[in-house]
Amino acid sequence: MGVFNYDNPIMAVMIRIANLMLLSFYWAVCCIPVVTIIPASAALYHTIVTVVQGNGAGVTKDFFQVFIRELKNGILLSVVCLLCCGLLAYGWFLGSQLWQDSVFGVVHTAVGLLLAVILIPSILYLPPVLSRFTCSAMGVVRLSLYFSSQHILRDVYMLVLLVLVGVLIDFYPVLLLILPAVYMDLIATGMKKTMEAYITSAGLSEDDDEEEDAPQSAAEDMGSIALDRYLTESEKEAP
Repeated sequence: MGVFNYDNPIMAVMIRIANLMLLSFYWAVCCIPVVTIIPASAALYHTIVTVVQGNGAGVTKDFFQVFIRELKNGILLSVVCLLCCGLLAYGWFLGSQLWQDSVFGVVHTAVGLLLAVILIPSILYLPPVLSRFTCSAMGVVRLSLYFSSQHILRDVYMLVLLVLVGVLIDFYPVLLLILPAVYMDLIATGMKKTMEAYITSAGLSEDDDEEEDAPQSAAEDMGSIALDRYLTESEKEAP
């Protein structure tokens, strides 16, 4: 037993920190085009779950494998999210200008705030859902909306933590090399349990042919059809 033995707790912590820093660097670089934020975040979530918290093949291999795989749908989702956030920001700005002048400004701002409360938590679920489920971009959106609506307290926790991370990075930009992966590490466990519970409750199975440490994806399309079926069955079982 030595300090550099992999079974040593100190060594394990050092390896974990190194992996988190490497993942944060990969994520930051892959986010440079902006329209790749969602696939980069999906790769970050997946690698956190399978490598940092599990026994995956390796940080670099796992991250870029998922990033490339989810690039097509991820870019589309990123563009949609950027447009929605841009419209919300513009609406908020317009409402704040009219706040003092008319009731319309108050209503405009209130509606914008309500939409933001619904939209932002759903966006946080997009990367994990994209990395876990095999479905269309619309299916990813619907599942994200569903998951965020079922866990309000977790939504608040994730938003507060996200704001805190953003403030810290704003004050100390060097923290960008560690905090993105730390943030995902803190929220990944809850998201993973939520999605696994949904897969079990909806009667959906994983691909039995995949290796244990391979990227996880559902064997069938878990988009609109699967979600509609699950919600219908839940309504029938409700008293």
